[in-house]
Amino acid sequence: MSISATIVVPCPTKKTRLSRTLETIEILKRAWTGERFSFEGKHFNFHDVRVLPRPKSRPHPELLWGGMTTKAIERAAELDLGFACNLGRHQIEIYRSAMRARGKDPAAYGLVNSRIVYVADNEQQAWADIEPAAMYQAALYGKWLSAATPGQRWIQPDANQLKSSSILGSPETVRARLAEVIETAGATELIINMQLPGLAPSKAMRSLERFTNEVLPKLRR
Repeated sequence: MSISATIVVPCPTKKTRLSRTLETIEILKRAWTGERFSFEGKHFNFHDVRVLPRPKSRPHPELLWGGMTTKAIERAAELDLGFACNLGRHQIEIYRSAMRARGKDPAAYGLVNSRIVYVADNEQQAWADIEPAAMYQAALYGKWLSAATPGQRWIQPDANQLKSSSILGSPETVRARLAEVIETAGATELIINMQLPGLAPSKAMRSLERFTNEVLPKLRR
C-alpha cells in the first residue's frame, strides 16, 4: 500500500516560501528513512534526530507538487515529484512535457486531478444548489493567494468557469463526464470534492448517496 503526503509549509514572505518548501522536502525524505540524521539549513535545523515508525511506502511516501503557472508546474519535474492539479489537461500536459524533456517517464509518477462533483436531477438544479458555496470557496482561495502574492489575483470567482470545470448533473451526465476526465486527463488519482463550504450537509449527503448508488457502480464496469 502506497501513501501520498500533502505538506503545507507556512511561508511568511514570497521571498522565502520556495526555499522553506525545498528544505522541508529534503527534511521529510531524510526523516522517512527511519535513520538518524542532522540538517542545517537557512530556515530549519535538526541535530541527530530520528523519526519512527518508518513509512511502509518505499523509498518514502510520494510527494506531490502543486502549481498553476508554467514555471511552478515545471518545477515538479525539476524536483522529481508527482503533480497535483485542480485545473485541466493543458496544465497536465505541461507537466508531462517537462518530465519527458528531462528524460523521465511521466507514467512512473503520481498525477492527481481534483474536481467538484455534485449529483442532482439535472445540471441546472445541481448548479443552483452549489453556486453560492462554490463561489464562496473560489473567492476565499483567491483572497489567500492574493495575500501570498501581492499584486496578483490567482482565482477570480467566475461563475461560468466554475460551472464548466465542475462535474454536475444527473447520474448519467456525471458518470459520462467522469469517464471522459479519467480517459483524457490521464490522472492516476481523482479527488472528488462533494462537500463545499456553506453547502447544506443534507444536500451534500443526498448528492453523495446518489453518487454511491447511481454513478459509482456503473463507472466501475
